[in-house]
Amino acid sequence: IVANYISGMVIFLERPIKVGDRILVDGLEGDVIQIRLRSTIINTLTNETIVVPNSKLVGNNIHNYSYQDKRIIIVNSVQVSYSTDLEQAKRVLLGIAERNPFAIKRPVPEVRVVAFEDSGILLELWTWIKEATQKLAATSWVNLEIWREFNNSGIVIPFPQVDLHVKEPINHIQLNSRGGQPKG
Repeated sequence: IVANYISGMVIFLERPIKVGDRILVDGLEGDVIQIRLRSTIINTLTNETIVVPNSKLVGNNIHNYSYQDKRIIIVNSVQVSYSTDLEQAKRVLLGIAERNPFAIKRPVPEVRVVAFEDSGILLELWTWIKEATQKLAATSWVNLEIWREFNNSGIVIPFPQVDLHVKEPINHIQLNSRGGQPKG
């Protein structure tokens, strides 16, 4: 309990967090709604109110999305087929970023070719948004627009596929006349 009071004093003096900040600590993400001497109240993204002992905030790394700048980057990942014209896919993604109601104009959005994976080429759209508190809504909006625009543009989002290679031709397999079990 003493550690929580001392930690509360550290929070009040150093101000690593303040009311209204969007933070991530120990896997818990939410908005700081009250800072007390012994504990801090956080409202999570799922609207749960959590009382966090101040010693936990001081003793752990805190990811403060709002510390000096409320703007953050959202990253939307999407795979495209290997037959896709990557320049076209990049143009479509940048067009989505330009229409994004959550986005800011500067810094400008970017599309990155991230990896060549089993089912396709992984692209990422990096977009700056106004506030960390809009991250979920902005990410969802962009994902839906990617799906719509790729469908309209004929860009294929691949799904995992498995190629089956049969070593033995099928005519060599005989079926048992009783149970349909292979024999031989």
